[in-house]
Amino acid sequence: MYFEPKSKSLLSKPESGDTLVKSDLLVQETETQTPDEAEISNEGSIEDAKMEPLPVKSPENQFIVENLGMMYASWTNTARIDEKILSKWGEKVKEIQIETADGTVAQCRVESMKKSEGRVIQIPDKIQTKLKIKAGETVVVKPL
Repeated sequence: MYFEPKSKSLLSKPESGDTLVKSDLLVQETETQTPDEAEISNEGSIEDAKMEPLPVKSPENQFIVENLGMMYASWTNTARIDEKILSKWGEKVKEIQIETADGTVAQCRVESMKKSEGRVIQIPDKIQTKLKIKAGETVVVKPL
């Protein structure tokens, strides 16, 4: 890029490859590109190349984890979800897939519970340990 004194009228139309006018200087741009710039212009912007669309997680399949409780301590591979939600999924749903925020996935059996407060899933300690989650965290649940 180099600078020259302004020699054209401000009202004249700039020609292609020509110039940008800044106060009393005429700036002419050259069309040389570094190898990195050429690669970027061929591939699109850097942000487009690195950014991938994230899968949309439906809030209707998000649940807050609770401990299963001592009464069901022998259920090492069975989670519990509100019976209203299970009935929406269908009567044949006997297993679910649980996915954490970091993408860890586990499958387990599912049973209904009559009283729940909000979108809660009760998960046994064994599965919580496998998924590396604790009570109070959010998980995505899909019927199988």
